[in-house]
Order: sequence, then C-alpha cells, then structure tokens
Amino acid sequence: MQYQPILETEILQGQPTTGSLITRLRNNPLALISAVPDEITATGNYNVASGVTLLMVICVGGGGGGGCSTGAFGGSSGFVKCGFITTTGSGSEQLPCVIGSGGGGASSLYSSGGGGGQTTFNNTITAAGGIGGGETQPAGSQNGAVNYQGKQTMMTGGAPGSGGVGGGGAAGVPIFLRTSSLGNGGDRSSISQNGQNATGYGAGGGGGGLANNQVRTGGNGSGGIIFVLPLQG
Repeated sequence: MQYQPILETEILQGQPTTGSLITRLRNNPLALISAVPDEITATGNYNVASGVTLLMVICVGGGGGGGCSTGAFGGSSGFVKCGFITTTGSGSEQLPCVIGSGGGGASSLYSSGGGGGQTTFNNTITAAGGIGGGETQPAGSQNGAVNYQGKQTMMTGGAPGSGGVGGGGAAGVPIFLRTSSLGNGGDRSSISQNGQNATGYGAGGGGGGLANNQVRTGGNGSGGIIFVLPLQG
C-alpha cells in the first residue's frame, strides 16, 4: 500500500480529527517516529534505532568553489538525492555515511574553482557535488542563482551570493528542510575583497577577480549534509 503523508499540523494538540485523517491513519502502513529528521554533517556511521525498519534519506553534495578571473562565476550548489533504506529493526545496525566537502576557491587568475565532494549514505544513495565556478563571465553580471556554473542545482532556501566583479555562489539545501541548515552562497560584490566562502550546507563559493592588479581569490563551497527520517513498519 502506498504511503500517504500525514502533516504534522494535523496531529497537533487541539486540532480537529477529520474523516480524511482517520482514513489515512487506518490505511497508512508507515508511522513517523519523529517528524524532525536527524542531521548528519560528518563522515561516520548512522546508528539505526531499535524498531525502525525504514529510513527516508536525503543527501546533499558539497558546494563548488568560486572561480577567479576578471569576472568569474560563483560555484554551484550541491546536488540532492532522496531514497529509502530498509533495515532490520534490530537496533544494532550501523550504516556508513560520507559527507562531501566543499570545493576550494580558485587561488590563481584565470582558473576554475574546485568541485564539491559527493555525499553518500549506506553506499547506495549518492548526491554529486556542485560544479566549481568557471573563469569567464562578463564583469558585474548575474549572481549565483542564474550563472551557468553558479546555477542552483536544487530547490533552495538559502540566499544566493551577490554579483560583482565575480559572480555570487548558489544557495544550498532545499527549503523544505530545517531552516537551521540552509546554505548561503558566497558574495563577490566588491573589487577590494576575495570571493566569500559559502555558509551553511551545500552552497557555492563566490567568484574572485582581478582588481588593481591584485588577484582576488574565489570563495570555498560549503560541505554537504544528510537528513535521515526514521520510519517504522
């Protein structure tokens, strides 16, 4: 039977019990153990709780680093991959997790930023890292939300970086996830500054440029994240 979601707002104290809710509770083969997903931000193992037989997993790759030239691109955000993992419910399972690192910003003129690392859960669900910002774009043009290499690669809730001599990095992490983890793309809005590093998770670094004969380096992308929502059979 297909899983039919039950909104958290429908089961808050004081909310009316509707016929639709009763039907979905009766027919629903899955019950949420927690409406708030676990967040994994470091490589290691995820310990599956006893009684959990299904996990919904969302992986976010690391953001790309910003490029460097007279008008470089910001890095793109990491990609997102969602999937389900079946477990035994024994409480003894440890599933490997790899968090993709953010790509490094370009440090020399006319070079591209590094790509973000891929994020993997249990060796089966993998989200690719964002693309490093390229070296060419018209000075002062678009920010990381719409650049070619600085484009967003997922539905984002963070803020894209501002354009400038180099393009801003793309924002990271889908908006439907916890607001504490939204990634913001790095800015490149002043000729006197380097491209800024991305903040949060899965966001692209700002692009660097050349100002007053001095190289302004690209900003670093931010690392990825994994969200795990335990489900019970």
